[in-house]
Amino acid sequence: MAKWKGQVHGYGGGRDQLSDDSATMQLSLVDSKSMPIPVNDSLQDFIMYIPRAKDTVQEPELVDPQISPKLGLSVHTIDVPAPRVGVTILVRPENDTGVEDWVLVWSASRLNNTPEFMDNIVSLNSLTYHEDTGFFELFLDSDAVGDVIGTYSVGLGKLNYTIPEPEEHPCFEDPPNNTVLESFAVDFDTNYYFSAFTSSCLFFNKDLLTWSSDGCKVIGANVSVTVCSCNHLTSFASGFFVAPNAIDFAYVFANAGFADNLTIYLTLIISLSLYLIGLVYARVMDKKDVEKVGATPLADNSPTDRYLYNIMIHTGAFPSSGTESKVQFLLVGDWNETEVRTLNEGTERPLLTRGASDHFVMATDRPLGPLQYLRIWHDNSGKGKKASWYFAYMVVKDIQTGEEFQFINNQWLAVEEGDGQIDRLIPVAGEQQLRDYTHVFSKTVEKNMSDDHLWFSVFLKPARSRFTRVQRLSACMALLYLAMLANAMFYQQVPDSPGSGGLNLGPFSVSPEAMGVGFMSNLVVFPPSFLIVFFFRKSRPRKAKRSRLKEALARQNPGVYGATLEAGEGPRRSRFTSLSVSRPASPAALTQPSYGFPAAPDETRPEEEEKDWRRGKKLTLPWWCVIIAWVLCVISIATAVFFLWAYGIQFGNEKATKWLTALITSIFSSALFTQPIKIYLMAMLLSWILKRPIDEHEDYDDDEEEVDLGSDEKYLHRPPSAGRPRNRSQIQVGPGLSSEELAAARERREKELAMQDLLLEILVYLIFLYLILSVSYGARDPHVYYMRTNVENIFVKTASTTCPAFEKAVLESHLWCWTREVLVPSLLDTRLYTGERRPQDMCGTIADHVTFLLGHAIFRQIRIRPGSPNRHPATHENKEDDRDFGFGWNETAPTESHFDYKSAFKIHGFPYEGTIDTYGGGGYLVELKGPMRQAERTIDEMEAEGWIDKYTKAVFTEFAVYNPQVNLFAAVMFIFEFLPSGGLVTKFEFQGLTLLRYHSPGGFYVLVSEIGYILFTIFYTRREFKAYKKAGREYFKSVWTFMEICVLLLSYAAIVLYLLKTSLTYYTLDRFIATKGKKYVRIQPLAFLDSTLVYVLSFQVFIGNIKLLKLLRFNKRIGMLSSTLRYAAPDVLGFGLLFIITLAGFVSVFFLNAHTMVLEFSTFVKAAESSFFLINKKFDDIANAAPILGPLFYFVFAFIMYWVVFQLLIAIICEAFAQVSKDLNLQPNDYEVIEYLTTRLAAYLSALRPNAVRAANIPPPKPPDVDSLLRHLDHSLDRALEALDQATPRALPEEAEGQGGEKRVPAGNSKRGRRKKQR
Repeated sequence: MAKWKGQVHGYGGGRDQLSDDSATMQLSLVDSKSMPIPVNDSLQDFIMYIPRAKDTVQEPELVDPQISPKLGLSVHTIDVPAPRVGVTILVRPENDTGVEDWVLVWSASRLNNTPEFMDNIVSLNSLTYHEDTGFFELFLDSDAVGDVIGTYSVGLGKLNYTIPEPEEHPCFEDPPNNTVLESFAVDFDTNYYFSAFTSSCLFFNKDLLTWSSDGCKVIGANVSVTVCSCNHLTSFASGFFVAPNAIDFAYVFANAGFADNLTIYLTLIISLSLYLIGLVYARVMDKKDVEKVGATPLADNSPTDRYLYNIMIHTGAFPSSGTESKVQFLLVGDWNETEVRTLNEGTERPLLTRGASDHFVMATDRPLGPLQYLRIWHDNSGKGKKASWYFAYMVVKDIQTGEEFQFINNQWLAVEEGDGQIDRLIPVAGEQQLRDYTHVFSKTVEKNMSDDHLWFSVFLKPARSRFTRVQRLSACMALLYLAMLANAMFYQQVPDSPGSGGLNLGPFSVSPEAMGVGFMSNLVVFPPSFLIVFFFRKSRPRKAKRSRLKEALARQNPGVYGATLEAGEGPRRSRFTSLSVSRPASPAALTQPSYGFPAAPDETRPEEEEKDWRRGKKLTLPWWCVIIAWVLCVISIATAVFFLWAYGIQFGNEKATKWLTALITSIFSSALFTQPIKIYLMAMLLSWILKRPIDEHEDYDDDEEEVDLGSDEKYLHRPPSAGRPRNRSQIQVGPGLSSEELAAARERREKELAMQDLLLEILVYLIFLYLILSVSYGARDPHVYYMRTNVENIFVKTASTTCPAFEKAVLESHLWCWTREVLVPSLLDTRLYTGERRPQDMCGTIADHVTFLLGHAIFRQIRIRPGSPNRHPATHENKEDDRDFGFGWNETAPTESHFDYKSAFKIHGFPYEGTIDTYGGGGYLVELKGPMRQAERTIDEMEAEGWIDKYTKAVFTEFAVYNPQVNLFAAVMFIFEFLPSGGLVTKFEFQGLTLLRYHSPGGFYVLVSEIGYILFTIFYTRREFKAYKKAGREYFKSVWTFMEICVLLLSYAAIVLYLLKTSLTYYTLDRFIATKGKKYVRIQPLAFLDSTLVYVLSFQVFIGNIKLLKLLRFNKRIGMLSSTLRYAAPDVLGFGLLFIITLAGFVSVFFLNAHTMVLEFSTFVKAAESSFFLINKKFDDIANAAPILGPLFYFVFAFIMYWVVFQLLIAIICEAFAQVSKDLNLQPNDYEVIEYLTTRLAAYLSALRPNAVRAANIPPPKPPDVDSLLRHLDHSLDRALEALDQATPRALPEEAEGQGGEKRVPAGNSKRGRRKKQR
């Protein structure tokens, strides 16, 4: 240990934090050889006392307090030069006065108008008192100061204790006894001595050559010494490498209880259980992969054909890409061509399935030479979606030479997709096509996702990869646990803000600690994970697998190629002679042509001219390396699980929960987003920049035994001579479907797809409609009606002996009387009907003692601006006044609050349509604050001030309530509209709101419905956009299209309104909580948004229900109805014009004769409504208004409208229906869906009854072609002539005997002979 009176290492960085005479201490531990022992992150801190120079402490100064009138404190500021320092504050009164009421407050921010200091307040008597100096000392250690840099505020003051006055809220009208409020005394004027200084504990980082406080903190300081606590003796936190979190195993084993560490125990148990379940799944799938590995011999291989080709066919991964149709092909090479070969006929396992790579073995009698063309087709015989096929590409490999040929298609062979063709002629792919960006990119992404992405490959593993699913899952778990361990080792070890020495890249900066943690985390995770995957992927099997070609051909022709290996017999590496052509007995035989080639010794090619196309094998490891991989995997999982368990207990349950939450989020984001993005970027690099062709090499190619051929076989398989004709297949080439049959199949398939799409559309739309209804009805509550009735009974229908009810008020005096005797007592009376005061749980409720008043009520007045005194009042402009006035509406007097205009924007008001006129959202406001007596005084002042005068146009009384029993809010409004002729009209408005939708028993269902509503809206938007891109301008020619667009627009409008309503709800509730119910809470904006949302949803529900007519068009009755309306549309439009003209004439008569006496006919619009809906109930009113013309026009109106006009409409519709019924072209043709549903249902029921007798579905035979008819006719004639020839020789001898001699008939003159001559 060494100590210096002054600072050392004055050249280092951060020395500005040291004073010139700051003491320096060095403490180190050495071994027996005097070598320093590094001590980092010790379990117990080292405590060091560093002396302080007296000159560094400022002498206390005498302060004359300057009290802030708003705060009541004498404020001082302290400069904090660096984070994690200690602050010492010394205070002493000038005179020996009492300090019982003195307090000291401090804050990291200024104390001027901020309330943060109330969290840090302490009485002066509770501080450390130094009797020798008389100072009170407050010490703030490094943890209390934190990372604050800059100004630290300290205030000194004196407390006052007062009895509170009654609050404005009626619940606090009578404060509880013994209630005392504390406040700062503004008359604090006692002088005092004040001193403050900072202390820091720094060490010199020799790696970074700077002074740092990492790992050290100040735990005590006074004028003579600074006490430092450090967990190291050398630098550790500021370097590149960061020490991991330490584990106290004594603590771990002592606190390893299950109940106290639920998080880590459940995490490990659940993850290991999922691993075991995954192993079972992976093993089952590995066994299924073994069944897919082998190659399938073509069913039409001839036993005598010995020249072999391996064919790999890749089917696309699109939905319904696989096929069950019969697929045939024909290969054409430079030397020969194959016969028509069939791929999937007579096979035991499914072939050509979605995303599959199927291998086939094709045998030919002679080599085809370099391949040029592939013709491939299918017969479209599969059922439903299994008839189509997405053929991606084919790879043909010559087994003898190793040469490969690719045929790239990437198109549908389907009648309903693409160009509708099921027969394609594909040339061999050249170098440019093999490097095509689209082909290489898509196949590279598909391959890497299924093989290179470790997590996805557990489910998408290629069948021919030696890296099994069990091994992949185990590697995944090892990687997962190691990543969790690395994260736990350095959890919360890196500071949030990077320090000096970091890497800065624009706005991003990385500290050396973060880089060190990243390096060490990768050191923990990467090497074992890489070795596990590498050994698993590269370890070849212990015994070479038998060749797929040998297995396939041996299964097909065991007599020719030999039986398959017996169980337990290892594969042989010797030459498989049954696949190679027998060697000739003598060298002269090499020149003899096999397969009938002409002798041509000069055609034999020397061996050095032969090009070897065989692919070299990739690097593999010995079989025992897989054991190393399993050992590494088990060790990694076991070690990681143990240390994770220890760290979880060391962290504690709460910290472990936070750590696991952040970790799981990171792992999922890496597996689902980061890794796929890397795969896409790598695929882009290979396909766009490097343009590397797809490597079709598979692990199974290296693991199986080679097909060894005789050294002389390449001489026997030579190209045919120029004089030999090519072999032509006698089997029909192509799918065998005429253009008419192909068109019929296409039409049938398109109908099936249309029916499936229709059924799916109906199902999906019904779900969407159900969600719309759920969202619409989820915000509706049946209790709103009862709540409205309750409020109406309290405020609207209540009357007194001196005051009429609200609904019967007609004078201004009635307004004041109703306000005093009904409104104010019902809102603010704090007494029960027995005269006792309400209990505390009823505080703030209205007269029903259940519904709470939110804030207080307000009066809002709408005034009209006075006109010119030189003009008649009837000619004055009816414009709302927005000027500010003084007392008694005096424009020149000082502005008073009751006469101050508030704009609609300021009070969040909205226009309102009343009975007489429409009013703006602003006005002159009066708030009914405080208890009932204060509200009554406010009402008396308003009446005395003449707040309502001749220019008052309308008065609104508004308040908001909340009923917790039914979880309903409500905006209540009473409107008094003043008539120009005198008197007033009243109107009551009540709007119930379900603002807290998720706090009711069905809240979770409402939340799920709203989320589903948003997702379905996005889904339908995407679907309609795709339909528009496909149809173009034709998309807008259907009426149903506009309905779809309206539904989507309304959906987005509803989503926007919902988000606005939700945000405004929480803003309003937060404001109500912040003001503690003492301010007016205006929920009219919420009511406006809710009303708008209701209109949007109701209109959407209407259109959505109408759209069901389109989806149910397969129903014959609905289809006929829609066709009838479509056919009758021109006539109905003409009828509509006639109806409007007729109705307008009668409405004019009724309006002119009855508008002065009948309310329903007071305006033209009301007259039209009454004439259309209520005319049969208004005969007496019309007769009283116009005794002569009224009954006459009423009778004519009823006769014409009911007996002429409406009957005409019925006749038009009946005529259209009859015409549609007769004309088949006008009827809809969507009824096949019923037949389709019936057929599918019958097939499903038949599948449930396997033993039932089913009717054979034998397709009708195809009509024979002309050649077949001619051959059949020729054969029939031959048989007839032969029968006739057999009968003719028996008759001729009898005829000769009758003439007296024999006579022979020449054979050539017989009918059969003549027939043969003719042929």
